[in-house]
Amino acid sequence: MGECPGRSTPMAARSQMLQVRHGLAIRSGDGMATRSSWTPSVSTTGPGSIAAAILAAKRCTPRKNIDVATWATWMSRSPWMTPSLTTGPLHSRSLTCCRPTQTFWNTCAMKTRRIEFTWSGRRSITAAGWLCSSGSYVLALSGSLLALMVAAAAPEPIPRAAPEAVGLAPARLREATDLLSGFVAERKIAGAVAAVARKGKLAYLEPVGVQDLVTRVPMGERSIFRIYSMSKSVTAAAVMMLLEEGRFALNDPVSKYLAEFKQVRVVSPDAAVREPAREITVQDLLLHTSGLNHRTSDEYTRAQVRSRDITLPRFISNIVRVPLMEDPGVRYRYSEATTVLGRLVEIWSGKPLDVFLDQRVFRPLGMIDTGFWVRREQRPRLAAVYGPSHDGGLALIEIEVVPFTKRPALLEGAVGLVSTVPDYLRFSLMLLNRGELNGVRILRAKTVDTMTGNSLSDPVLKARGGAMGWGLANVNVVLDPTGLNYPANRGEYGWDGTAGTIFWTDPAREMVTILMTQSSPANPDSLRQRFKTLVQQAVVD
Repeated sequence: MGECPGRSTPMAARSQMLQVRHGLAIRSGDGMATRSSWTPSVSTTGPGSIAAAILAAKRCTPRKNIDVATWATWMSRSPWMTPSLTTGPLHSRSLTCCRPTQTFWNTCAMKTRRIEFTWSGRRSITAAGWLCSSGSYVLALSGSLLALMVAAAAPEPIPRAAPEAVGLAPARLREATDLLSGFVAERKIAGAVAAVARKGKLAYLEPVGVQDLVTRVPMGERSIFRIYSMSKSVTAAAVMMLLEEGRFALNDPVSKYLAEFKQVRVVSPDAAVREPAREITVQDLLLHTSGLNHRTSDEYTRAQVRSRDITLPRFISNIVRVPLMEDPGVRYRYSEATTVLGRLVEIWSGKPLDVFLDQRVFRPLGMIDTGFWVRREQRPRLAAVYGPSHDGGLALIEIEVVPFTKRPALLEGAVGLVSTVPDYLRFSLMLLNRGELNGVRILRAKTVDTMTGNSLSDPVLKARGGAMGWGLANVNVVLDPTGLNYPANRGEYGWDGTAGTIFWTDPAREMVTILMTQSSPANPDSLRQRFKTLVQQAVVD
């Protein structure tokens, strides 16, 4: 059976061989985005316009509708194929059978089937195929379809500009680089990546130092960092997307969706445990006024509330057993609330948190290196975490029992993500642009305005000091710059991560600044404030 009915002459020189073989493991970060029994592995034989795919269909019907975005997601876990398939017409030509490997072809039987692909719910394209005796399925995709998929794969780059073209002084930015290089030379950090964008254009992107002091791999523009609490803003964006869809109201009690929260109690100043004055609301979780505690608190550590090897439902069961630190709504207390929000995202959307973020945030924004763990092909770009050693240098720190190179059982909306400076810049520019990036809108402008302004009540704000408010985006919001120890503008917002990452967004100056290191403590010798000062001083208009 060495021939294919109606097969055209193979165009090997221009072919792109994509093989998808049968598998049982369903892991969205390894190339799957849906609960299908098809597991892909991708191999390429050269750039070109014809795709031949071998789909394991042992438990799938011969005819199956597949969303093209899902299909492309299966094939997307490489830099050249990261789809954002939301626009553009389909121009399908006659579909061609591309001959797979001879070994596979010899197992092929001649039963013709058809599979339909839908482009973003708008149009369909049908590919002829041959159901094989092995249970696999050979597909032939037209050259125009693959070309369209590849064209849609790469995210549109952030435009670049010389610093002076966007009102930044190159000399000051060079001083900022020198500062980072000095910290590396003095063995205060191993390396860093920093970026400054202004007026919609990237004017500064500088890696310094190394990712790893043993391998001496240099920091690169796409080095990967554990961003810890900068994950909170991403989870908050997901929550607000679902709010826009009417899945909940901000004043809804959390127990409406997580019944376990009906059993929550609060500890009184005299150590007595009682019922709270009112229930925790969704807004309390976003504002950290729920009474929940921090993940590293003594109370949660003793109760073993949090571990990366437990599931989100188990985490919820654990956290409600520990009494609240105070009644909901009376105090800002930075806490595990955002991981609870991650579980709510799953309930409201009906999808695992990693799948929802991938489909609704990361892919639309082109955040190709952001997720809850580092995939095998990304590992060479993962920076190690260092802290002070006894000899005045740096020592490697194993910051988590379950490393970020493995898929965690606990998808932590509060602290679980890894990302890169370019990826997080895309997210930050989306917020600065009031919900939109490169023509892709994921949030309404008014929603982002609400997210990035102060939402704390006056009593809670006063108790926090008054200079810095808190927004629903899980960000600090500057209300009184005179009360800070670094230069800032009123209305500026941002947040940081416990392993040395931070971002600032200044709407008045149309500017985003990002600094990422992997350091514990996170801010050695006030690096953040010193870097931010130099960037602020670089603004000349």
